[in-house]
Amino acid sequence: MRRSSPTLDLTMSPLSDEEKLFQAALDLDEAGRSAEAVKLLKSLVESRENPRHLLAYAQCLVRAGGDWKEAVACLQAALGKEPKYFEGGTRLFMADLLIRNGFKSEAIEQWRIVAKMPPDGSGYGAVPDEAIVMLKRYEV
Repeated sequence: MRRSSPTLDLTMSPLSDEEKLFQAALDLDEAGRSAEAVKLLKSLVESRENPRHLLAYAQCLVRAGGDWKEAVACLQAALGKEPKYFEGGTRLFMADLLIRNGFKSEAIEQWRIVAKMPPDGSGYGAVPDEAIVMLKRYEV
């Protein structure tokens, strides 16, 4: 007897309103409407609880030409909430914002942390490698 393939019934596991809002914001950002995405994400990041929301908000904020300092604060909050959640990429993004805005020593500090991170076996070695390249460029 042939078994049928399992199907995913979305009506049995609907997304929360918060997740729907988050997904809508990501869709807007992907469509080049980052400023609108920022408006949607703003309410999700007020509590500073969810690192996914904080990272997305920071990215959209920067793409929309918003306050880079607020983006850095969100990245720091994300790292404080869940330090290992996409840590390397988060620190690289933060370092990029810092160096572009004249905070060289703070950027170098972030790159040093990332450069010491071991590759995780998933091809993630490029993240520490990028940090090493940036250190060679900016460290004197």
